[in-house]
Amino acid sequence: MSSFFSPFRKFFLQNASSTTRSNLKKIITVVPEKRRVVLWTGSALALACTGLYYFGMNENPLKSSSVMMTDLWKNTRKSQVDDESHWIGITTQLHAEDLYQLYFGDVQSEEDLELIKVQIINRHGARTPINAIPSFIDSKPWECLPYDSKVIVNGNSNDHAHFRAVMESDDGLELYGNCMKGQLTAKGSMQMVKVGKSLGDQYLKKLFGRYDEIDEIVKLIYVRSSDIRSRRTEYSAMYLLLGLLGENVKEYPTIHMFEESRETLYGHFKVCAKLGSIISKRLKTLAEETEKDPRLLEIRDKLLDLLEANAAQPQPAQPQTQEIHDKGLIEAKRVSTAKDLQQWESINNAFLGMLFHGHELPKGITAQDVEYVSKHVGKSGSYLFSPQENVLTMNIGMLLKHLVASMQHSGNKHLQKDLDRKKMEIYLAHDTTIIPILLALNMYNDEWPPFAATLAFELYATKKNPSKQFVKIVYNQQTLFLKPEHQEQFVQDSKTGLIPLDKFIEMTKPYRISRQEWTEMCKLDRPRN
Repeated sequence: MSSFFSPFRKFFLQNASSTTRSNLKKIITVVPEKRRVVLWTGSALALACTGLYYFGMNENPLKSSSVMMTDLWKNTRKSQVDDESHWIGITTQLHAEDLYQLYFGDVQSEEDLELIKVQIINRHGARTPINAIPSFIDSKPWECLPYDSKVIVNGNSNDHAHFRAVMESDDGLELYGNCMKGQLTAKGSMQMVKVGKSLGDQYLKKLFGRYDEIDEIVKLIYVRSSDIRSRRTEYSAMYLLLGLLGENVKEYPTIHMFEESRETLYGHFKVCAKLGSIISKRLKTLAEETEKDPRLLEIRDKLLDLLEANAAQPQPAQPQTQEIHDKGLIEAKRVSTAKDLQQWESINNAFLGMLFHGHELPKGITAQDVEYVSKHVGKSGSYLFSPQENVLTMNIGMLLKHLVASMQHSGNKHLQKDLDRKKMEIYLAHDTTIIPILLALNMYNDEWPPFAATLAFELYATKKNPSKQFVKIVYNQQTLFLKPEHQEQFVQDSKTGLIPLDKFIEMTKPYRISRQEWTEMCKLDRPRN
């Protein structure tokens, strides 16, 4: 029976009026476990096929037949109930097929799609450790490009006065070299140039193929960075743009930054007091759990041996460095006691940074130790930012709301603000931005994001019907797919990874939040007397 109806179903889905298609979509996307809804779904599909068969396919009577569908429904409802088992038998076979046809029937190949917007969330490039690592653990100098600020002279944008700022240290436990803690390194800068070039190869032609002048393209790019005192995200944005657009640019896109109280690119643990309190408790729990892991205890003991053996060794102060602890990030200020070593997220970033820059690992620490720590930290991310207690909502809820709103408005010329008209949005953020987003999408794979990790939301529209839009999620150049347990609820093309925009909006709905709602949610609960 199902094979008999198949050609009629396909014809109906392709030719029915938009109102009929919209109503049908609402019906067949309801949770299939509800038996009565499944019955009605099968009835609607069967009625459509019966109508086509009765009227003949040459007249296409369903092109504008929403009223006819309603009448047919009323006249045959009794027969549906009498033959309930027949309809249910059909719908269980047809549900996935019809749903796929409804969403992806207009997409036969990439040629049927147009890329209309890309939103990129990038972790900053490789940096120095945020921790103040003693020199007996890491004695090789760290190399950073000097801070070089330009000031326009006499209103002439081509005439600059150059200034340099130096931050002096008053502490002996500093990094060797010319870097402050948490700063983008020279090697990290080149890493971001490569990221920019890769993004250019991937997106510039698709997004801006009809634009001849680079200055026209610049106007369609929006860039935002978190405001971190070490400026690693800001400088990462600069070098990414250099790789993306090349050197022959009169004026690069403006890099937008918000003050701490308005920051949405990561969960600011001090501005959002409740989030800070929850994360602190979870870090404590993770530290207690490490006491049960013999391998982690062994690695910690190796570091403690170094600390104890060199406890009395004086450490020379280094110029151009600064005692810095980025607010909202989960790393400790320094590694000098056993308590600091409980925070493995901090140790992991230090180890990976040393390896990336060609530094030797601390005495006794092996590459296998680093790999074990990295796996432990990657898995801990799932607990640290798990959605319980509204952690994901407080962390990246406002950012998700911003991203989704921009997607929705991109196809509506009447609602577009300046940002909505941008075809490329670039956000320079942190590992603690990317992990919560991936968790909200149920796509986190228990691997901590590496330096310069790139998460992209590609927004496509069908050329045949521009209002029909899809989102593809790409992480480090790999298309992400929904986990099996979520494929029934949220629709995704198993080959292309495309997710209908309305389904993506539904996926993120539990976590999107307004600033006013966020402010209320972040308030600490007062203890009851």
